[in-house]
Amino acid sequence: MVCLLALAVGAGSLVRPVKAQSAAINEVRAAFLVNFAKFVEWPPDAFLSDTSPFVIGVLGDDTIAYFLRREINRSKPINGHELTVRIMKPDGPIRSCHVLYVGDLDAKLTDRILETLKNSPVFTVSAMDRFAIAGGVAQLIFENDQMRFAINLPAAHRARLLLSSKLMTLAKSPTQP
Repeated sequence: MVCLLALAVGAGSLVRPVKAQSAAINEVRAAFLVNFAKFVEWPPDAFLSDTSPFVIGVLGDDTIAYFLRREINRSKPINGHELTVRIMKPDGPIRSCHVLYVGDLDAKLTDRILETLKNSPVFTVSAMDRFAIAGGVAQLIFENDQMRFAINLPAAHRARLLLSSKLMTLAKSPTQP
């Protein structure tokens, strides 16, 4: 089941208004990526040690990496793990990421990446159309000057990710805007 959700990216806000400007959208996407990390629990084997970094990987969109670095500079560690951003390549160590943002790649490559990560504890996110339906965990959706997202719960379960009840209480029916 794919559910539309709204994520709190600012104090007390459920959906963040965004003007349709590329920099503003990328800044909000980066904030969502960091905030996803706060609302998801990874299995213990997803980290090499209690102090290993929390890796947000970026594949195919260096601009998001820039905004993520800015966002991380304002963020606190998550469960004792310092946040770090790594620009990834499709044939690189993508399983080493905790969150992986997939930029605008062709469908065949995207399918291959999702298949590679199918049972790995990686929270995959993209703004590509139908990403969640294709097997990604989350899809960022910009509509009506607001950033929203869809969650593919079976994909999250396959990745052994536990979504916070706080996150799930924000769920809306897929038929709602």
